[in-house]
Amino acid sequence: MQKVSATIKDFQALAKAGLIGELVAFEINEPDVFHMVGISNKLATAFILHDGELSKERAWSGSRNLFDVAKKIGCRALTIKAFEKQEPAQQEPEQQITLSSGKVINFQ
Repeated sequence: MQKVSATIKDFQALAKAGLIGELVAFEINEPDVFHMVGISNKLATAFILHDGELSKERAWSGSRNLFDVAKKIGCRALTIKAFEKQEPAQQEPEQQITLSSGKVINFQ
């Protein structure tokens, strides 16, 4: 999948044309800072929301305003993904979970 920078106006045009299948806000490697990406499976392209005036990727501090941006773009759904830190390899994972009620769930 190719990656392309696009402004908010580009995103609006893509959404209006039905070319954005999924809108995703990804938390970057800074706590509570997000970038917005529009995924177009039809075009096999990920559009990264870019600030035209600053000539760089647009970032949002906090998740509060992300849905307002999605509505401005013309999307009614938004997926928010948190940054996943790489954890050191652990030993054998547990094969059961004990719920707060005391019930034990076994799994493999």
